Amino acid sequence: MENWYSKIYYLDKIACYGKCKNEKFYIGGRYIKVDATISEGTSATSAGTQYDVSIDRTSFGGGWFVTKNILMKAEYVNQNYNDYKDTGPNNRFFEGNFKGFVIQGAIAF
Repeated sequence: MENWYSKIYYLDKIACYGKCKNEKFYIGGRYIKVDATISEGTSATSAGTQYDVSIDRTSFGGGWFVTKNILMKAEYVNQNYNDYKDTGPNNRFFEGNFKGFVIQGAIAF
């Protein structure tokens, strides 16, 4: 892609509580922002149109290591899709946003 670019900004902070040397519990926050230029209508005969968009995501959460290889975590997430047009194949992101809680479990082998 000739005129495509993207910038990613990332900030992450995790703090350990409880028996910190055993890392039983943690809380954390994260902010991520992506700036990009996207193309629509590009083909072999048409340059299409390009415009700048951004996506930002903020999350706060915590986790508990049930055992050394089982993790339970929960977080609140707010993600925004900015500057997308309301026409074309990417219109599903126009004024897009989601907010909510995410609960996950992970097992390491």
